[in-house]
Amino acid sequence: MISPTPTTTMASLQKPPSIFHGSGVYQMHLVKADVIRPFIPKEFKIVETLGYTMGGFMLTTYEDSPFGPFDELVMLAGIVSHSGSSLAWTGKALVSTPEVCNSSRKEFGIVTEVASFSKIERKTGGLLNMNGIGSRSYKDIHITETNGSSNTITIQTPEAPHLSCLSKFIITPPISLSLTSLSGLTEYCPRLLQYTCDFQTRVSVVATSKVRYQFAKQENKSGLEPSSSSSSQQQQHRSDNSSMRDLMIDIVMNKSNPIAAFHFHSMKMEVDSPTVVS
Repeated sequence: MISPTPTTTMASLQKPPSIFHGSGVYQMHLVKADVIRPFIPKEFKIVETLGYTMGGFMLTTYEDSPFGPFDELVMLAGIVSHSGSSLAWTGKALVSTPEVCNSSRKEFGIVTEVASFSKIERKTGGLLNMNGIGSRSYKDIHITETNGSSNTITIQTPEAPHLSCLSKFIITPPISLSLTSLSGLTEYCPRLLQYTCDFQTRVSVVATSKVRYQFAKQENKSGLEPSSSSSSQQQQHRSDNSSMRDLMIDIVMNKSNPIAAFHFHSMKMEVDSPTVVS
């Protein structure tokens, strides 16, 4: 089963294509298709093999973009089939700036929240730890939504092992990727959209990251019965949608099996404006 790489949330495209530079980790997870089925629009057929589809996440740091530097976590629910192509269906995205969040929601139809990204680097020793030989460095990343919820994601991403002082001179060949994804059908963007990202990047295989997602269940703490007014109904609808997305991310991040991870570095990405899909 071939899975397309998850695509990023996008900045405002005044003069397409927009160009992003950065690096990131793409991790693939096996997700049970029947478990994730209720969280993917019924119009789409899930691409599966032996009862599993491909979910996962992409964690990216952009040093340069139309909005300046920002961090981003894109979480994938699975792979769907549309017009003969296999495309990633994005469950949720977290970004570090409100500007990117607004553009992602309204222009690209991706469910997005603003979050804080804190990073702590550390090293563990190996059997041959002299001059760093055999040691391995990790980066603990804590991502917390800033919308008033207590939802938190912790990702421990391993870097490539430092086998020798010559490792810094080993250069992986660049590759080019052209990836198309679907988005939309949300509160901010009710239409179905399709857009393409063109990548030029170097890719290294790394160990899979340890992931933990903690979310707070939505509750009515006011002690009052919900009002029958339109605004109260809309607020309840948003709360129900948020709870469903939390359950979906819990399945993808906590209750699936990571199988492979790749480090994208020296990455350049070009993004065109999305098109409406009938």
